[in-house]
Amino acid sequence: TQSRSSAASDVYKRQVQDYRIDGLRFDAVHAIGERDFLIEMAERLHTSIPASRHLHLVLENEHNDAGLLQQGFVAQWNDDGHNVLHHLLTGEHEGYYADFATDATGKLARCLREGFIYQGETTRHGTARGSSSGHLSPSAFVLFLQNHDQVGNRAVGELSLIHI
Repeated sequence: TQSRSSAASDVYKRQVQDYRIDGLRFDAVHAIGERDFLIEMAERLHTSIPASRHLHLVLENEHNDAGLLQQGFVAQWNDDGHNVLHHLLTGEHEGYYADFATDATGKLARCLREGFIYQGETTRHGTARGSSSGHLSPSAFVLFLQNHDQVGNRAVGELSLIHI
C-alpha cells in the first residue's frame, strides 16, 4: 500500500508537473499532527522537479514551528504579525487578540525583527507556543492584514477596514 505522504504528494506532484504550478499553500498544518508526514511530502515534491525550478511551499502553522521552514517549506503565514497589527489598528483585544494586546508595539517590533512573536513564550492559555525564528530570512514570513480566516471567523464576516 501507498503511504499517506506518498499519496498526497502524488496529487500535488501532478499539479506541479502537469499544470506548472509554482507554489502551494498548506492550510492548518498544525492540525495534521505528524510532522514527518509534512517533511516527507515536501521532499517528494522538491525531488519531482528539476533542481533549476523553484517551488514555493508555504505553510499556515499556528504552532510557529520554525523547523519546518528549514525542511522544504519556504515561508509561513505570520499569524502573530496579523494579530498584533489588527490589535494596534482596531483596539480589539478579545479572543486570540488578547495575547497581542500587552506591549503590542514591542511585539510588532519583534515580529518585524525576528519573524514570530511567540518563540516558546507562554500564551494566555498557559502553554508555550513557537520556536526561535530570528535566524530565518524575512522572506520566510508572509505578513498580511487579513485573509480568509479572519473574515470567516467573524460573526458577520466583516472586513478589518470596518473596525479601523
